[in-house]
Amino acid sequence: MNQVRKTTSDGSGRCTVSLLPPGPYVVTAAAPGWTPAVHEVLVKLGGSTTATLTMSVDGIAEDVEVTAGLAPPTGAAKSVLTALQLQNLPAGRRRIHSMFQLTPGTRSNRSASAHRAHVR
Repeated sequence: MNQVRKTTSDGSGRCTVSLLPPGPYVVTAAAPGWTPAVHEVLVKLGGSTTATLTMSVDGIAEDVEVTAGLAPPTGAAKSVLTALQLQNLPAGRRRIHSMFQLTPGTRSNRSASAHRAHVR
């Protein structure tokens, strides 16, 4: 005959269940945030039985997702050249237009009246 009796422990963690018929019992202690503790006891006629249960803090789990990669570029690409670098450009006639042909991420739109460079 399966019967369940519930009780609450005092501030010291002790509790009493009275008037149990003799026989084997499973004592379970449970509380939110704690791992339940289980202990088997044998209650004898006219006696008392002690069960010591030890509970531990329930495991805490947390998922962390890390994604590797480069952040997308923010803002326009820039190239800063010193006067010496401009002077030593390997392109013909050392014109500013030649610099744009050698700078990654740029393209040049040439028109009859002006030269324009755009960063992609």
